Amino acid sequence: MSKHEKATPEEPKLAAETSAPLESPMTNAEPWYRKAELWYGGATVLGVLAVFFWVVGQLDKNPLPVDARIVDPPVAPLAAVEPTIIEHPDEPDTNSYPVAVVEVPPPPQIKLQGIFYNPQNPSAILDGRTVFLGDRVPGGFRVIAISPTNVTLASATETNVLSLSGR
Repeated sequence: MSKHEKATPEEPKLAAETSAPLESPMTNAEPWYRKAELWYGGATVLGVLAVFFWVVGQLDKNPLPVDARIVDPPVAPLAAVEPTIIEHPDEPDTNSYPVAVVEVPPPPQIKLQGIFYNPQNPSAILDGRTVFLGDRVPGGFRVIAISPTNVTLASATETNVLSLSGR
């Protein structure tokens, strides 16, 4: 050794530097968490598509509720009254057909005694009987409207409005 050269102690080499790097049997394979991310991502996409198609399918349906009700048959006409034929032999015959007089009985007088008005379920008292919308009353009438002061009845041929105000 020359005098200018200093003796350097040899540095110990670490085992990691001297040994060959450890090789994993799965060096070329992706880590397990990458595969799980693909599964979760695919499941999320399928879930979003399922919700989308379900919403699109609901758009064609009617969102309003439909109430079905049974329609009553129309009110039958009054029974036919036997016509009375009146002939006048002393008058000249102006028609080739005989004259028939049909007496129609007057409709029964229905008395409105009270109204219990509730917009969802109005009712009234007619001749001592509580009636609601759609109920039938004597004389072939049906209750078609109830307001705070009036009750409207209808038959096949006429409509009557009963009022609490006396009009």
